[in-house]
Amino acid sequence: MEVVSRFLLNAKKEHWEGVKWILRYLKGTSKMRLSFRRSNLTLQGFSDADLGGDLDATKSTPGYIFTLGGTTINWKFKLQGRVSLLTIEVEYVVISEATNKMIWLKNLLKELGKQQDDSPLFSDIQSAICLAKNPILHSRCKYIELKYSHKIG
Repeated sequence: MEVVSRFLLNAKKEHWEGVKWILRYLKGTSKMRLSFRRSNLTLQGFSDADLGGDLDATKSTPGYIFTLGGTTINWKFKLQGRVSLLTIEVEYVVISEATNKMIWLKNLLKELGKQQDDSPLFSDIQSAICLAKNPILHSRCKYIELKYSHKIG
């Protein structure tokens, strides 16, 4: 819906076709529900981003998704507000945001009596993972900290 809503002021036929497709999808899935398996209520997170994937604005779309027992419980995919020059920048920011959300979800589950001791957060960009784990590299990427430190947290 977010992508289609960007064209509200200048909607063309293909945008209306997209809206009709979304409405048909929603109508067809209105009776569906979340289903959790009692035996394996493990919280897992996945994060990813595309560098400049939006062809109109050349901006990236980072995002994350969380599952509990194999069922999606939380997600966020949103076009970035600015153009990023490096994949590591986009990925590092989305990993930071996903980590904050993972902590919040683990605390919520703990309050509900479903303690999550080992909740993995998966990402496919090794450079961002290495940067997140290794403080020695932080001095080399000071621009990321300066650019985003006030937004993450």
